[in-house]
Amino acid sequence: MSHHPAFFKFASFAFIGIACLVAPLSEAAPPGQTPLSSSMILNEFFDYRNCTNQLEKAKALGNRKIHINYFVNVLLDSQNRFRHMCIVDETLQCQKATDYHFDTIRYFFGRCLRKAVELDLAISITPYIEHKTDGENFWRNYFYMDPTEKIDRFSYEEATLNVILESIENNTPETYPIELSLQGEMGGSVAAAPGEYLRILKKTKKRFSSREMKIGISLNFDDIFGGYPKMNQNLPAINELMRHLDFIGISLYKDVEVPAKVQNFRDNLDFFFQSIKKSGVKVPAMLPLRITEVGLGGGQPTGFDVPAVTPAQAAKNPWSGVRGFYNFSNDPWQKQDMRAYRQDFHMALLKFLAKPDISRPIIGAYLWNQESWDVQGFGYGFEEYGDPDVIELIKRYNSRIQ
Repeated sequence: MSHHPAFFKFASFAFIGIACLVAPLSEAAPPGQTPLSSSMILNEFFDYRNCTNQLEKAKALGNRKIHINYFVNVLLDSQNRFRHMCIVDETLQCQKATDYHFDTIRYFFGRCLRKAVELDLAISITPYIEHKTDGENFWRNYFYMDPTEKIDRFSYEEATLNVILESIENNTPETYPIELSLQGEMGGSVAAAPGEYLRILKKTKKRFSSREMKIGISLNFDDIFGGYPKMNQNLPAINELMRHLDFIGISLYKDVEVPAKVQNFRDNLDFFFQSIKKSGVKVPAMLPLRITEVGLGGGQPTGFDVPAVTPAQAAKNPWSGVRGFYNFSNDPWQKQDMRAYRQDFHMALLKFLAKPDISRPIIGAYLWNQESWDVQGFGYGFEEYGDPDVIELIKRYNSRIQ
């Protein structure tokens, strides 16, 4: 499964406000505990250049934290073998990655981080690798890659973590709070190369020993380690990595009920940790949790790009939704019962975050603000997916957090 768009296209898009079609919910906002924060994707040159504008929007939505999803694309051949990394630059094509591309990214990413500091937004960052392929879609969770090995000219570490860390070092104060996941939804890579991730983690902690930085990994809610075939022989190294993490993240897209219940989120987290335990991996009992991604896409249970027509279909696979810029003809949230269920889902999520009643602390929770998942209409080109009542509900909830 993939919860993410495989493409991002630059296009102008006019904002058109959505009329409030249901009764206001904001008065029902529970008292806050863990904030529910917005997330943004940096994938193309356009995203980096537009980052400061997005941060202004994030602040206006009442965010105190921002989750930055840093994407680098890798081109695969028809057999899903790595060819090279590519960057969508000013040509609007995914060009083979060069030093010029990463120098440009460093410049605009640095400017982005300085803006976050100026706006007093705590920073959370997760890097991902995304595929561009000549064959079938192939999810990053099944890349059994060593993060230090070259993919043509650049390794994953060089293309993502090195750029991110250099930008943090040069553009944020030492006392500024940073959460950094070493990867997102790349469980196969973690299982294949746990020793390399541990070396990166230790090296990073030493480099930033004077800073307030939490470092972890982020995994999918199921198929957690991507079916890596040599999992058992790597268990000791995976468990050693777990012992050194500051947090473990989850993409929380397991099915929920209709109506959505607070207990669904507790049960889904229990499923995640029980699945990890069954694989032989030992997660420290009090290792903090980060909800790296959460949302409701409104897609059919069978996959992407076909809108659900009932809440039950949307609830079956929250990871399924409609990709691409907003298109009225493909909007799953036009029907009253679908809009009501989306509001119900986010109310249950906020009630869970207000009182998680789980054994480990939650250090952050981040919406997936892309495409039909974007209930806040935050992402560029997805403004019309926003629900004004849910926007105000989340803003009211976050404002109650001390």
